[in-house]
Amino acid sequence: MDKNELKREVFKVKKSKLLSQADYMYKNKIPFTMKHSGSVMEIESDLFNSKSLDRKFNGKELNFIKKVKKHVINENVSMNFLGTRYKSKDIKYIEVSKKLKSGDVYEDVYCLDLVSAYFQMALMLGVISPDIYKEGIGIDKVTRLASLGSLARRTEVREYDGKEYRLLETIESTATENCWFAICYKVGELMLKASKSLGDEFIFYWVDGIFFKNTPENIKKVSDVFAESGFESKQENVGKIEVMENELLVYSQNCLSSRRFAYSVGRTRKKVMSPTEIKRLLKYANTVLYSPNHKSNKVEK
Repeated sequence: MDKNELKREVFKVKKSKLLSQADYMYKNKIPFTMKHSGSVMEIESDLFNSKSLDRKFNGKELNFIKKVKKHVINENVSMNFLGTRYKSKDIKYIEVSKKLKSGDVYEDVYCLDLVSAYFQMALMLGVISPDIYKEGIGIDKVTRLASLGSLARRTEVREYDGKEYRLLETIESTATENCWFAICYKVGELMLKASKSLGDEFIFYWVDGIFFKNTPENIKKVSDVFAESGFESKQENVGKIEVMENELLVYSQNCLSSRRFAYSVGRTRKKVMSPTEIKRLLKYANTVLYSPNHKSNKVEK
């Protein structure tokens, strides 16, 4: 192997080591290019050619993620959404009752959570096939969300020329991203419909879990909205909710633990979030909305 071949070879390293390499070159004014897409990072330079080997998914899960995107591309699924650019819509990932005030406490709260919200919606919209849906239900929810989120995957390319570190370009998944935003829009539309059915009894929803005052009538209203749209729902155990300045504290049923949900008072989201923001939101939502034992739960997102 000659010097040029060695230079072109990419070595897989831990992300921490890759970042150390980038930091070393930055401090020593050595030019390099950094590519960042999701959890994958890569640097190219005369000194290092490295790609992070840290990954959240095993081989089977990665193959499934690739299969979903390949299906969407090969079947030209984006043609189903011609004429509507959902990316430009006001997608409602979060909605908080305008009546909430800092200091409010809701003692008797109920939460209904959509089952397999994004994956079910993907099937309903024809983004995935029944066979892919059936296979995906046997895989954990984080992988399913990643398989759909990859449709709006972005790769940011940054360059350091020895003096300045700047964004060179952003490579978007233009052929498939509208499918992902269509799914997000439709789920948000459904959650908004459920919240409106509750009137003043609505507290807030976050992604695909809705919190409201606990009465049999309210439970029926939300369950009916979800069922009429073809979705199952399940109860999440909630004790009480405390409203703070820019966040909600949601306590467990025994009030021994709590989860924090950040929100903006009196603001509505006027533009869709970037794919990076969406992935960050979904990652956080997975952590706070669902049991950490989700992999052993047969009914998953």
